[in-house]
Amino acid sequence: MEPVSAGASVLAFIGVALQSTKTLCQTISSFKNASQEIKSLISAVENLRMILTQLKGCRVLNEPGTDLQNVTNLVNACNQDICRYESELKKFKVDPIDTKVNQAWKIMKAFVGEKDLQRIWRGLNHHCEVLGVQLNLLQS
Repeated sequence: MEPVSAGASVLAFIGVALQSTKTLCQTISSFKNASQEIKSLISAVENLRMILTQLKGCRVLNEPGTDLQNVTNLVNACNQDICRYESELKKFKVDPIDTKVNQAWKIMKAFVGEKDLQRIWRGLNHHCEVLGVQLNLLQS
């Protein structure tokens, strides 16, 4: 792949990941009476968005000869996880038009899903760490 197109490609992937974090944050923020786990998830998504924004602004991505395969792989993996997390969290969302039984079921699933929330939080923090390290390596 040409160096210029590799840089443009990774910037496009970062843009998609940034949009996915925005959507995920909206999904998480829609939960009423947010627990500490939900607040932690929102914080983790905001941290990830900040790192992705910094990565997108990294000048090295546009320099010829820069090996961007690792960054591309990490951003793609991050985006896939974000999309999966959003899909999982939508199962817990209570919609006002749901029947009372359906609302109660979703609330019970959300209670049971506390370990899922912790798993998602760990996954988001993992992406923050590896992308943060990658950003530091690119900037050094």
